[in-house]
Amino acid sequence: MAHRKVQLYKYLLLESGWRYCRAAFYENNRIKPHVVSTPQGEVTAKGGQYYLGFARKWESIGNDPAEAHRLLLKKRGELQVVANGGSVVMPPQQSRVSGTLRSALDAWLEEVRDSGKHQDTRVEPFPRCCNMSAIMEKLLSQARNASRDPTDCRRTIDRLRSMGFGEEAFAALHQQHGRMSTFYGYCGGVQRFREDDSNHRVHQRLKCVLLSCPDAKPPKGKSFQMLAEEAVKLIPFVHPQGR
Repeated sequence: MAHRKVQLYKYLLLESGWRYCRAAFYENNRIKPHVVSTPQGEVTAKGGQYYLGFARKWESIGNDPAEAHRLLLKKRGELQVVANGGSVVMPPQQSRVSGTLRSALDAWLEEVRDSGKHQDTRVEPFPRCCNMSAIMEKLLSQARNASRDPTDCRRTIDRLRSMGFGEEAFAALHQQHGRMSTFYGYCGGVQRFREDDSNHRVHQRLKCVLLSCPDAKPPKGKSFQMLAEEAVKLIPFVHPQGR
């Protein structure tokens, strides 16, 4: 049976911890920017990020209320089409590699022109004749090749922490939106991640963020939160089958 119901939530830090709170709407069904419903009533929360909740899945869609509302309506339309026996044509895979990473790679190329390989990324300089698509594919490939060694993952976290990467950004790229400190401790108690499981993908996303920061900080006009959200789009969460 096709799932038709989809709701808009905002995942944010409350006094009781990280919570999914349903987005609030006016009587005419227009979204109330950054307003969410909590047990204590409606509150304005400009932090966090919006998620679509449907078919036991969570899809990160950023922190822009207008864009979140647009994507909510779009997803509802797609699910209705599927429920009626139709199909939805998805955009080409390559189109997902855009936005934040494109800006990051512009900065990366500037770094290459100025001083060659950066000590934090450990990426060999790309030829200047390479087109942007090839460069972006190379970056994504390097992120996906992140080690399954939890000790190596801890080193990646250490390097990101030294740049200012914090708990909120980590929660955006973690499968269960957990705490970085908890995951760091978990990595100290296991020998190896399973290939392409949820924990391995966390390391892949962390590496993706790291590779997007050639100057040991996010590209101009970007934030770690935005880079984390982009990493999730490139390396999606693992959704359980048959649930």
